[in-house]
Amino acid sequence: MNIVASRNSFEGLASYAACIGLALLPIFPEPLSAMALMQLVSAAAVASAFVAVLRISGAAKRMGDPDAIFIQAALGIGICSGLYSLVSTQTRPEVLLVTFALWGAVALPNLTPGRVAGLFVLNLVVFLNVISRFLVLSKRGELYTETVFMLLASTLAAVFMIWRARDYTRVRHEKSRLMDENAHKTEKLEEAEARIHALTVQDMDTIALKYPYFKDALAREKTHADQMGGTFSIGLIEIDHFADIAATHGEVVAKQLLREFAERATSMIKKMGFMDLDDDSYRPLGRVGEGLFGLILPTVNLKGAQHCAERLHQGMEFRDIKTSAGPLTITLAIGVTEYVRGEDVEALMAELSVSLERARLDHDDIYNQIYKKDLRPKQSGTPIKAASSAKDMQLLDYKDYHRPVH
Repeated sequence: MNIVASRNSFEGLASYAACIGLALLPIFPEPLSAMALMQLVSAAAVASAFVAVLRISGAAKRMGDPDAIFIQAALGIGICSGLYSLVSTQTRPEVLLVTFALWGAVALPNLTPGRVAGLFVLNLVVFLNVISRFLVLSKRGELYTETVFMLLASTLAAVFMIWRARDYTRVRHEKSRLMDENAHKTEKLEEAEARIHALTVQDMDTIALKYPYFKDALAREKTHADQMGGTFSIGLIEIDHFADIAATHGEVVAKQLLREFAERATSMIKKMGFMDLDDDSYRPLGRVGEGLFGLILPTVNLKGAQHCAERLHQGMEFRDIKTSAGPLTITLAIGVTEYVRGEDVEALMAELSVSLERARLDHDDIYNQIYKKDLRPKQSGTPIKAASSAKDMQLLDYKDYHRPVH
């Protein structure tokens, strides 16, 4: 239950206690019996539990009374006026007046004028039905005076409460309007911040990360892998003969190709089953150069990266890409490697660029052989982490893509 409902629950219990306590006062000639008191208390407990169930289950909200405050007030009046009139040997108009005043005051800030009027009518029906019976049987003239006075007092109290309920309703509507307006502005502000972030972080021509942010992402992955003992893979992807395409078809077509490639490649990578990445903010690609993109595969080992490269290499998505110069098909040269704890990421990227150049020169679309012995001092115990060619790649079980291969 929310704060309003919780506070109203305690106020409701206090109202039950006040009404029942008033009926027990020795100022009345015939006070309540022990059995009548037990009946009133039991009814109050059952009604309070019922209201709590309505609030917790959400049934009250479906009934148009979100916090069940009107239902609680109606039950309170029914018990403190109606049931009291049945179990009391001499119903007093003072009790009926106090009942309406207390329950009306408890519920007032959350009621409409119409619902306040409904509570008054309910109490008035009980009042007139009970008092009329006692007036007929009573020989006491002062009871007539008390009854008329209490009836007029209840009516005046109802008029005042209806007037105040109108003000409360207007305030609630204004508060709701302001909250909706604030939520709308907050949503727009978040959208603007997201756009600003995208313009800051993403390359203007593609959805890939700008190079500085790509380097930051690599640094975060390295830190995480070093601290947690996990692994990840990185790569370079080059659009074959991109410079020739740009020279032949112009800059506009080149930008269209870059964006289409980045969007389609990102979508393909996110849909690959070996990666468990549900974060929409994940950007696998970074813009490294003209027609050249960096690749980050968190938690993925070399075999998983090879599978990713193979899927990109064979992807039908890169065929017949619509451009202003007509449909164009692109092919890719891809180099991938797995990070080993303690390695220098920038040195790995440099090695990948060398291997990618070999792939281009050898007309091999997937080339991920990293010759450690040729590019840097040999390290004892450092394994060879790449296949010699695409034909050596194996597509493994899903779980194998997250285990380090070294």
